[in-house]
Amino acid sequence: MPTDTNGNAAPCDPGSWRRKGRELFGIDLRSLAVFRLSLASMILIDLIRRTPDLVGLYTDYGAIPRELLIAEFRDRSQLSLHFLLSGSVTGVACLFVIAGIFALMMLVGYRTRLATIASWLLLMSFQNRADLVGDSGDGILLLLLFWGMFLPLGARFSIDSALNTRPRRASDSLLSVGTAALLTQICLIYLAGIPLKLYPFETHQIWWRGEAIYYALHRDLLATTWGVWLRQFVWLLPTLTYATLTIEALGPLLAFSPWRTGPCRTMAIMLFICLHIGFAMFVVLGLFPLICITGWLVFLPSWLWDKLFDRLRRSQKRKVTIFFDSD
Repeated sequence: MPTDTNGNAAPCDPGSWRRKGRELFGIDLRSLAVFRLSLASMILIDLIRRTPDLVGLYTDYGAIPRELLIAEFRDRSQLSLHFLLSGSVTGVACLFVIAGIFALMMLVGYRTRLATIASWLLLMSFQNRADLVGDSGDGILLLLLFWGMFLPLGARFSIDSALNTRPRRASDSLLSVGTAALLTQICLIYLAGIPLKLYPFETHQIWWRGEAIYYALHRDLLATTWGVWLRQFVWLLPTLTYATLTIEALGPLLAFSPWRTGPCRTMAIMLFICLHIGFAMFVVLGLFPLICITGWLVFLPSWLWDKLFDRLRRSQKRKVTIFFDSD
């Protein structure tokens, strides 16, 4: 195997390239488990938010009966189980309960793949039945569930893993088409938004001038109490606008840095979590910020998990040593 003067694998070594590819486009199984827990929680919260409108939006006794919706949106109606099964209050309530059961199965990791597929189908059905009142995070949540169907979300921290009698994988890192697609999809959400913010120039000058956050906070229906408080710092708002653009443009590139991938990826995760916490604090965006944070959890690198578990092991050894020394 080619090596450099220090005895390390040379850059041209095929093994080092494979390891780097796994590091860049692979996902740690422990990160998938955290992703699963957060994703299932988002589905449950989304169901709870939809429940007060069960009759008004999802039944034939509400604002949009199935007959009217099928007549106006015939093609899209085929993608909703609500049109095929029932428009009654009892039938729709059963769909809510079934969706909640599958979400709970995802949460605990029981029959995880089946639960993920069923949750994706039911979520798509709910969204298409009441697409006129959709949340800004609905599409992203559906995408995360779709790619989750192709990944072993129950491989760690789950009932499935506890019941699994097959030998445990030697490595916690997983590389597949599904992992590469999910990681790329999350980054494209932000990278694709940059041209939309800046083009055409005539209709998006507020981003170039650093006024986007100023106008967002001055829309009373969007601004939270904290957002109204932030309005007074007019001098700070252009900096926040440009910082948002910078994070959305460079953050995904930082997550795929081939140099010191673990620390760079951890930094990118922290930047996006802070960005979306800021969105949630100052602007009313529903579940959108939490769903985006959920997506970034799959980027948690093995480097970070190994450091965390190594620290926990050292802490346990120290406690054991102190215990025996005290005796």
